[in-house]
Amino acid sequence: MTSELTMIDYPAVAAAQIAAITAAVRRPDVLDLPVPSCPGWTVTELLTHAGEVCVWWTHALAEGGLEPEEEVVQAMATPGADLLGWWEARSAALVEVLRTTSPEAVAWCWWRDEERAPVAEVAGWVAHELLTHRWDAENAVGTAAPVPAELGVAGIAEFALRMLPAQEASWAESTGLIRLHATDLDRTWDFRADQDGPRLLAEPGGEPAVLIAATAGELDLLLWNRLTVAEVSITGDRELALMFVNWVDFS
Repeated sequence: MTSELTMIDYPAVAAAQIAAITAAVRRPDVLDLPVPSCPGWTVTELLTHAGEVCVWWTHALAEGGLEPEEEVVQAMATPGADLLGWWEARSAALVEVLRTTSPEAVAWCWWRDEERAPVAEVAGWVAHELLTHRWDAENAVGTAAPVPAELGVAGIAEFALRMLPAQEASWAESTGLIRLHATDLDRTWDFRADQDGPRLLAEPGGEPAVLIAATAGELDLLLWNRLTVAEVSITGDRELALMFVNWVDFS
């Protein structure tokens, strides 16, 4: 699964997601609309956050493995009066860094113990975060496009390899095998839930306690808290499915 994450042109994906966000937020009278997938936020707040993401990762990718300095990032992460102009400048700077930095170079990251990873790996995380916020923005203005299958698979991998191992919350007593099935690809992922929480299995794990089925893109959105279990197919232990999709802390 890790090798799949390096086979995508992430600078191109990031640029496409940024262009789609820009198109969504430039529609008339949308900046004050609520963002259903980010409760409490308006489109303005979503765009401000997305711009802050661009600033942070622009610095992280350019600093050769050093964590960005908070003061420097914060100074550039304030939009001022021209929110759209600020967003376009900050997002363009990120795309430029993604396109011009060697994939083999080292950048800061939060998910490795040494807090360093190849730029290609970090670029995958950044592109997926922008994809998620692209969906947030389009969903808020009523134009949400599906997540392409290839990027859905990458998002499932990011969730399994980055988010799940980072969780410190306790897991309830419910245990069992959780299987995700991407119906458009006829592909599955198995997770074993025990007292330490769910973890991805390298090989199929046998009969699942619960089967969660949807397209790869929909599974991606489900895992990243954009869709609910009511919007996918659940067969088996529904309580275990709910625990699985709600366990990760995205705050």
